[in-house]
Amino acid sequence: MKGMGFGYRTWMLASGAIQAHSHLGRLLLGSFPSLGAEGDETTCWQLAQEYGELFKKYRQDRAESDVLTPLGYTTESFLDKMQNVPEAKAIEIMNRLEDYRLDFEALFLGYDERREPCILEVDSRGKVTNHESLGYGSIGSGSAHANAHMMFTGYKPIGNQFDAIWSVFCAKKRAEAAPGVGPETDLVWVNKNGVGAVDVRIVAKLEAIYARSRTAAEAQAKRAADALGELADKLNI
Repeated sequence: MKGMGFGYRTWMLASGAIQAHSHLGRLLLGSFPSLGAEGDETTCWQLAQEYGELFKKYRQDRAESDVLTPLGYTTESFLDKMQNVPEAKAIEIMNRLEDYRLDFEALFLGYDERREPCILEVDSRGKVTNHESLGYGSIGSGSAHANAHMMFTGYKPIGNQFDAIWSVFCAKKRAEAAPGVGPETDLVWVNKNGVGAVDVRIVAKLEAIYARSRTAAEAQAKRAADALGELADKLNI
């Protein structure tokens, strides 16, 4: 699974550089040594913000290694000697450092200090954004497809859990149209009592219902195309 739990009430989903997430996950656990202990009040916001800060440092170190080290600099030595570097070259290096990107995104699901739900995205610059008002968030190569489905169906952050499970499952299946998104689907739930995996029997039922709905949609599309063809023949188009 491309995710891991932190404490009792927070789950993190990872996209992109999994080796970076694995490394940062261990550092995050080290930043909160009492995480999950009795009486622990660590919030989803605290975890996401710390993860963002850890990633900023990780990104800076990687940028230094890939951009400055081959030129014989560290970040400190480059800043010290920058006035001796030709202006055009210095600007080029600064731009490369500023634009340095890693394929990295994370989504934190949990609760804040008021026990209100959080859906927090940590982007490729370590910035944290709250998607709770939307009621959903998505990351990875299939995120555009998933978001389009949630918007098209008018998803609202109200209703029962099975409405949400079905909407999220369908969004994931839509996302499989994107390169690199596999057909396997892991589903987890997060509530005030903890984190857990959705029962595999429910996932199997979702797969069966979705397959039937796709078959029905394809049949309906065929009927619509046939009806349009018949109309075109009548109109001699």
